[in-house]
Amino acid sequence: MDDHSADGRASKIVAAIDVGTNTTRLLVASVTHADISPLATESAMTALGEGLDATGVISSDGFTRVDAAIRSMVHTAQSLNASSISIVCTAVGRDARNAHELLECIHQASGLDAQILTGEREAELSFRGLMSVTTTDPLVAGDLGGGSLELMGGAHGVLEWCISLPLGVRKLTERWVHSDPPDIAVFADIADIVSSEVQPIARTHPSSTLLMTGGSAAALAKIAGTEQLTSTALMDAAKVLSRADAPTIAAQVGLDQERIRMSFAGAAAFEGIRTTFSLAEISVATAGIREGIILESFG
Repeated sequence: MDDHSADGRASKIVAAIDVGTNTTRLLVASVTHADISPLATESAMTALGEGLDATGVISSDGFTRVDAAIRSMVHTAQSLNASSISIVCTAVGRDARNAHELLECIHQASGLDAQILTGEREAELSFRGLMSVTTTDPLVAGDLGGGSLELMGGAHGVLEWCISLPLGVRKLTERWVHSDPPDIAVFADIADIVSSEVQPIARTHPSSTLLMTGGSAAALAKIAGTEQLTSTALMDAAKVLSRADAPTIAAQVGLDQERIRMSFAGAAAFEGIRTTFSLAEISVATAGIREGIILESFG
């Protein structure tokens, strides 16, 4: 429904659901031009990418989890009188051979048609969301998800370049982390793998700052106790994660066990990115793709 803000400008309540490799997330917000006022958020660890790297398909358990999450999130959005609900699938939709079943599952749960985003489109929407919360210009940013890493840059609010790499934390975890707690020695191996893939981008698009968004960034900020992820903060987080199993750490920091299990690879990936760009720190942002979707829905 359309309404008006205190200053008389038209506003609208819209909702965005991001179906990712690890999590499915909802944002319902009142938006006025470029101003977003969150009304509700939800997040569910649907783990659609569990085993995907090995099998190529989303499991029946994954479909069960995402069905429940979508039903809950659509109900929340409708109860807040959202005039539109946009549902997008990111890397999991690009990677799974049975992505058509994911689209059908979402449609059955919501009555809505979801869209599978290309890596470039995902980066474009994430960049737009990030620009709503930062004054950094030009901006180089990234989003480390479960199935992919997007890096992007632009100036004056316009995305000028982007690239999507198959370096998500679930993929890295399933390939390299084979124990719980993880072996701290694997940290350098993962960092080196990510660094080698990111090196051509850092060489072509150097930057003195990097703003990262997404669930991995938010989790690491919480584990490290800071939104400025220096080498020390990342290594400290990795050491915490390597000293006890995921259930123990999850109880201590208040995060989902599955998120904890993948955060070690996330810390190593961030360290690989940080060193390759020769940065003192990586900054964590709270906004991202859902804010981008909402701003685009507003027009």
